[in-house]
Amino acid sequence: MIIENVVAELDAFVPVDEVDNVGRLYEILDHLQSLAPELRTPAVPAMLSLIERYPDTELGSPGPLVHELESIPGYESFLRDSVLRQPADLNVWMVNRILNAEVSQDARMDWLSVMNQVIKHSRASKEVQQMVADFLEHQHS
Repeated sequence: MIIENVVAELDAFVPVDEVDNVGRLYEILDHLQSLAPELRTPAVPAMLSLIERYPDTELGSPGPLVHELESIPGYESFLRDSVLRQPADLNVWMVNRILNAEVSQDARMDWLSVMNQVIKHSRASKEVQQMVADFLEHQHS
């Protein structure tokens, strides 16, 4: 029941302003804290969908969505699909965070490929494309 309520609240979420957005998201996601991380997986698509619906909206930096997503084992495959569906400030930023961590060479190449696809993605804003270009420059330096 907890997951269903959280998903419904995330699906209904409409951003107002940065401070309000972040506070409300912490309140919503706080309900998940009673569940083990692996039991939170059903909420991952709703969190990423929210990021995709508002690709240029400030939802925290890193903020509640990123903190919660990164605490859930296996979120990376959902993140990959999200970025390829709708590149957004927050989901591409999360990919860069992965690239900044120690990952296998194969995983690194896969994530760099995802970032390169965003540069040419028809749904990526110019701002997101520039952000990714900057991230790629950093990753190759």
